[in-house]
Amino acid sequence: MNKLTKIMSILTLLVILIAIGVPMTTQAQTDVPEWNEGDSWAMGYEKDLDVLFAPGINMIRDQIEDDLETDEEFESFDFNFEGEVSTYYVYEVVEVGDDYYVLEIYAGTEVKMQGDFEATGQLPKEGTSEEDDDTEIRTISGNGDLHYLSKLTGEAVFTKNELALESLEFDIEMSMEGNLNLYNFPDIEILEEDDEFYYTDYSFGIMFNFEASMEMSFDPALDMYNFPIEENTEWIASSTMTISGTYQGKFDITGLPEEIKEDFERDMGIELPIIFEEFEVESIDEIEYGTIEETSDPVEIPMKCTGTDTIVLHDGTTVDVYILEFDMPTSPYQPSQPSFMIKYSSEHGNIVTTESSLRNTPFGEFVADDTIEMESVEASEAKQNIDTMGEEEEENGFPIPFASTQMVMISLIVAVMIAMILKSKVPKNKN
Repeated sequence: MNKLTKIMSILTLLVILIAIGVPMTTQAQTDVPEWNEGDSWAMGYEKDLDVLFAPGINMIRDQIEDDLETDEEFESFDFNFEGEVSTYYVYEVVEVGDDYYVLEIYAGTEVKMQGDFEATGQLPKEGTSEEDDDTEIRTISGNGDLHYLSKLTGEAVFTKNELALESLEFDIEMSMEGNLNLYNFPDIEILEEDDEFYYTDYSFGIMFNFEASMEMSFDPALDMYNFPIEENTEWIASSTMTISGTYQGKFDITGLPEEIKEDFERDMGIELPIIFEEFEVESIDEIEYGTIEETSDPVEIPMKCTGTDTIVLHDGTTVDVYILEFDMPTSPYQPSQPSFMIKYSSEHGNIVTTESSLRNTPFGEFVADDTIEMESVEASEAKQNIDTMGEEEEENGFPIPFASTQMVMISLIVAVMIAMILKSKVPKNKN
């Protein structure tokens, strides 16, 4: 599998997650629903990060307590962490043709996080080395904050007779800004045992922004649902996907000591700031200088309907639902993937929940809930929440890998592209 094929396999995951927003009706067999112009629906998820990551935070605290019992240098260590994540997807039918529907997609994810720490212990006196064994009580402290924001707008075209996906176009903007402040911190440029210790304050900043426009088409149209859907059946949605697009972005770190910055730039073969569209990806002919040339590859998505269930929604309503399940395919860049479950109701006329299981992912043991559930919300409420994301710029956050399953797949695509661009280590100008 070449590197571009790996990107396309990840794009396939995005297609799955776009498609699961499609509303359906359920009977003894699930027939193709009929949409009307102006129909809209939405999904949303919100969570406090300190609650979500409570098991992971407790594991860290327990480890610190164990270390303090045996560590002869540090007497105390404490840290605080808080944050929140919100993600919403809005779908609206904007055009109904003789044999197709056009679905408008509007999505956003915002994550805010901040934290601080303080450690007190016996540390070398300033101006001495480890060999001198001359210590004093010192307190090291720090604080940091990060803010991640991504917004997506796009259009998907579905066939009327099968509700199969013909094409998908989207624009995405992603940004991250953060700060880390360290006080009375040992000089991080000390590398040898005989180096003298000095303490100083540091202030680091990180900035990342990325914009991409992608176009995808499917021949034949990607039939995800195989109507009429029946219980205890399995099928494979297959097609040939053609993609093209453009991208641009920038990454920079400020406040690094000169020696550390030089080591980073030498190891990566680049100079800060990194301008992504100025790089040629040597290993992939189709990606260079901010352009993804048109290319095609087959896709296959295993699907299954595992049965029915009765669930209680967040508003207390009890509904009968059909259950569709599928597992994300793995890749060298994401060896473990969440599995997904879709639940939809004929009474509501759309999907009422989507669940992504984190049990078999690296995050499973660190979260309070190993299932991330997006629920149906009012489209107007979801749209307003997306519109207001990023308005409180003084509050910062951090991109949690599974904050939104849809946005995560897009972020993963971007991460793979960036990794390949940096790995090529060939900074050039078009001229």
